[in-house]
Amino acid sequence: MVDYFIKSALNGHVIDISGANRANGAHLIAWPQKPGGAENQRWALTDAGGGYYFLQSALNGNVIDIYGGSRENGTHLITWPRKDAGADNQLWALVPAGNGRYFLQSKLNGNVIDIKGASRENGAHLISWPRKTDGVDNQLWTLEPAGEALAPTTGALTIVIPPGKLVAVNASAQSAGDQTVLIKDASGATAFAAQGRSTTGGAFTTIGAGTFTSVGSGVYTVELTRNAGILQGAHAIVHKREPYLTTYVFGTNDGGAEAGDRDFNDLVVTLQVFRSAG
Repeated sequence: MVDYFIKSALNGHVIDISGANRANGAHLIAWPQKPGGAENQRWALTDAGGGYYFLQSALNGNVIDIYGGSRENGTHLITWPRKDAGADNQLWALVPAGNGRYFLQSKLNGNVIDIKGASRENGAHLISWPRKTDGVDNQLWTLEPAGEALAPTTGALTIVIPPGKLVAVNASAQSAGDQTVLIKDASGATAFAAQGRSTTGGAFTTIGAGTFTSVGSGVYTVELTRNAGILQGAHAIVHKREPYLTTYVFGTNDGGAEAGDRDFNDLVVTLQVFRSAG
């Protein structure tokens, strides 16, 4: 799971759980980014399908929630445990606004995350408000990778590719079988695919090495497949080191082509997001 700082275009402040409060119902504010990657300022995108995401805190796993499921303009945003049903007030779409910025739009009523009153003060509250057509910096956000993170995930990894970047994909396998790496955009369309076949006997074969693709900025999922099945038990390590971001995704073997393969990690994918020369 990749963590991000969600940074305002208004003043560079980030979405912050006030006082690093772990209690349900803690308020969300805009606050200067803290050194060291504070957990109350880091958020992961958990795919909920249909182009929507839960925005999940690294502090306690709670998600960004419109208080009480209210559709009223100006309702405060809080953190709350993720719901299994009736979660429209916890689901958000990333609507591109150009230059790597996004509106974070609620499935509940189409309102967006807004810094109340366009205040530049530390601790300004975050609310739900109709999307504006001008003077919108207090409604625009960028997602900045929060450095190194390690957490379990399954099936797919969500990444945000900044503008002006290119992606290099390298994939290697330790066991036999067809290996496929897919990068899909928010609509589910495949923006990049690398496929190859590795050899038996634990050979370490590289597929799609050094392949560059200009998939453009946006939110993508990376899927690892083997023998026509999505790999389970995958995890990701993300390192932010300028001028590039490298993501390693390790997929566990789903049974192996041979009995001897079953204990091996099966597929290793490296995504490198480079600054384009232009």
